[in-house]
Amino acid sequence: MKTRNVSPTVYTYVVLINALCKENRLNEARDFLEQIKNSSIIPKPFMYNPVIDGFCKAGNVDEGNVILKEMEEKRCDPDKVTFTILIIGHCVKGRMFKLHSNGC
Repeated sequence: MKTRNVSPTVYTYVVLINALCKENRLNEARDFLEQIKNSSIIPKPFMYNPVIDGFCKAGNVDEGNVILKEMEEKRCDPDKVTFTILIIGHCVKGRMFKLHSNGC
């Protein structure tokens, strides 16, 4: 796309992020979140949720929490889906105590 001077849109990024997460290529999906940060696109929760979900399902809830903090630092308010993903992730790990510290 860039070789043809076509800038990716928010939908381009979301499709790529979703596809990478479904293939469990979470670090690559995370790289796209970084690209979004360096672009003019305003971050939205639906961009972050698949990556948080992927890390939680892979058993790495702590990385999901890190991404949540990054969202908040970028003034991207988490939504109900974000918190639901984290609640389920913490419950599966048996870490109910951690929910309150994340604002859930």
